[in-house]
Amino acid sequence: MGLPEWDTRVDSRVLDWLRGLPSKECRQIVMKMLEMSRDPCPPDSGPLKGVEGGRRVDVGEYHLLYHVDPDARRVVFFVAGRRNDDEVYRELENLRRRIRDYMAQAAGARRP
Repeated sequence: MGLPEWDTRVDSRVLDWLRGLPSKECRQIVMKMLEMSRDPCPPDSGPLKGVEGGRRVDVGEYHLLYHVDPDARRVVFFVAGRRNDDEVYRELENLRRRIRDYMAQAAGARRP
């Protein structure tokens, strides 16, 4: 497995959530994240309504919500959770806020 082509970041809340999963599920999700560091828009992913650059992908029983910034070649995983748990979508508003904050920081970092 080669190095990722895209800068891939994982929000600390997603990392905390991953730590609480059984090892098999955790490994499955981390492997999907690694795959997506090479292709952040695989055929099994889709746009996340209401979030520019936002996408979602299912991994087994879980949803991953993430943002793709093609200009910076960056993928940021913001929210993860069980597919049948509305918590993932309750976090969507927080996701929108974090994406706006992230984009504002990234724009500031690119200025000369």
